[in-house]
Amino acid sequence: MRSITAAWSRSRNGWAARYALDEATTSLWRGRQAGFLATGTIAVALFVLGGFLILTANLERLSGEWAKAAELSVFLKDQIAPEERRAIEQAVAPGQLVASYELVSKATARAVQADVQLDGDRRRRPRR
Repeated sequence: MRSITAAWSRSRNGWAARYALDEATTSLWRGRQAGFLATGTIAVALFVLGGFLILTANLERLSGEWAKAAELSVFLKDQIAPEERRAIEQAVAPGQLVASYELVSKATARAVQADVQLDGDRRRRPRR
């Protein structure tokens, strides 16, 4: 008696599963346009979201690189008072905004500038 009931139950469950599959397939076929539209809309939304994520990540990295590469030159008069010089040195002392600073004398700055101008002239002139 158990085997007859089990066989009947399996065939009935098989019929129910087949009926459910047929109905699902028919329903999907009837609503295929809406389904494709919904799938396309989701794909476009994910594509736009991914584009914005890539863009913001690259902009964040670029701004970080620019922040690291920022430089500031401060030129002082020859007759600057010692108090004013100390105040300027304290303002540009390494901290959150300043990584380091370098004090360059007037003579050293002129020598470096002359080297830079000489290198620039060499680049512009063709070699003979």
